Amino acid sequence: MIAPATVGAVHAEPLTAGEFAAAIEALAPASRLAVAVSGGSDSLALTLLAYEWAKARGGSVTALTIDHGLRDGSDAEAASVGGWMANTNITHKTLRWNGPRPDSGMQAAAREARFSLLTDWCRSHKVRDLLLGHHRDDQAETFLFRLARGSGPRGLAAMAAISERAGVRILRPLLVFPKARLEATLKFRGQPWVHDSSNFDRRFARVRARTAITQIPCLNDAVESRGRARAGMDTLSAALLGRVARFEPAGFCRLDHAKLKSAPLEIAAAALARVLTAVGGRSVPPETKALARLVARLVKGLSGTLHGVTLVPSGREMLAVRETRNLDQSPLFPGESRIWDGRFLVSLDREPAGMVSSLGEAGWRMIKTEAPTQLLNRVRLPHPVRRTLPALWAGGQPVAVPHLGLNALDSGFSATFMGVELGSRFAVASLSR
Repeated sequence: MIAPATVGAVHAEPLTAGEFAAAIEALAPASRLAVAVSGGSDSLALTLLAYEWAKARGGSVTALTIDHGLRDGSDAEAASVGGWMANTNITHKTLRWNGPRPDSGMQAAAREARFSLLTDWCRSHKVRDLLLGHHRDDQAETFLFRLARGSGPRGLAAMAAISERAGVRILRPLLVFPKARLEATLKFRGQPWVHDSSNFDRRFARVRARTAITQIPCLNDAVESRGRARAGMDTLSAALLGRVARFEPAGFCRLDHAKLKSAPLEIAAAALARVLTAVGGRSVPPETKALARLVARLVKGLSGTLHGVTLVPSGREMLAVRETRNLDQSPLFPGESRIWDGRFLVSLDREPAGMVSSLGEAGWRMIKTEAPTQLLNRVRLPHPVRRTLPALWAGGQPVAVPHLGLNALDSGFSATFMGVELGSRFAVASLSR
C-alpha cells in the first residue's frame, strides 16, 4: 500500500541537510555509498538525504531494494521504489532472493538472505559503506526485546552506528532521529512511501513495544547511555586485542594467554567475543553467559569450544581455531566470487569448476603423498588449522589449497580471510597467490 505524503498525525520537523551531514560525517563514510531502501518512510528518507549529501561532495549513491518474493505484490513495490528513484536521478537496483526457502525460521532466513545480497553487491561493486535506515524508535524497540530476553550490557546497548559484515561497513546514521521526523522529511518533499499495515497490528510484539516506548519517557536516554558504555568497552577491548591477538591469513588466531588472563575479565571477554565471531565466521557475537564460562576456563589454562571455535593451549599461546563441524561445502564456478564459511572470500578465475570444502584429514593425507617434501616443510600451520582450510576439490581430489601454496591445475582459486572487527576499522589478512 502506498502512503500519501499527508499521512501521519504526529507533528515533527523535517531533518535539515545540516543535521543529516553532522550525523553521517561522524561515521566517516566513503564518497560512494549504497543504501538499502524498501520503500518505507525510514529507508526512503535516508536514501534521499544520503543522495543529496553525496552529490554535494562529488560522491554517488546506489539504492538497493531486496525483493524476497515471499508475498504477492512485492515485485510491484520494488518497481514503485525504482520509479521514485528514477524521478530523483538516483541509481537503483532490485536484488532478488532466489535461494531455497526453509520450512521454518523464515524471517531469520530472509534477514540473512537480505544481508548477503546487499553485502555481495557492495563487495562486487567495490562499495565500502552500506547505509541502513534504522532510527531512534528502532533502537528503543531493540532495547526492550533484548531486555525481555535477558541480554547482557552489550546487547542492551542495541544497534551500533558502525558495524562490519563480510568486508562491508554497515552505517546507521539515523539512530539519533525519531521516525516522526523521517516521515516529516518525506511529507515536506511531497514524497509518498510504501505503507505497511502490519505496523499497526497489535498481534505483533514490535507494535506492542512501540506503544510501551511512548510510556517510558527516559527509555531513549537509557539506550544512549548504554551505547556510550559499549563504545568505551569497544575501545578497551580493541586495545587489548592489539596486544594479545594475532590473526593469521589461514583463518585462525594466536592469543597471548598470559596477557589475556591478566586483563580485567569484562574486557577480556569482549576481546574474546570478537575473536570467536571472526574465526567462527559468525555475524553476531556469542551469548553472554556461555562466553563468561569459556573465559573462566581459559584463565585456568583449559581448552574450550564456543561459537564454532575451539580454543586449545599451544605452548605459551592459546590457539583459536575453527571447528571442523558444519563447514560449508558448495560448488564454485569460474568467474564466481563469494563468502565461504563466513570467513573467507573465495574466487575462481578459470576452469575447472569444483566444490569448495574444507581440506579435512582425507585431503591432507592426499596432499602429503603428492606434494614435494620441501614445500610441506615450509608450511608452518598447526594441525587443527590444516583440516579447516578452504580447498577446491575436483574429481575427488583437492586440486587447490592456497594456504599451502598448492594449485595443481593452475585454476586461479584464491581464499582471503575476512579478518576481525576492530572498532570502526576492518583488518583484512590478505593472501598472495
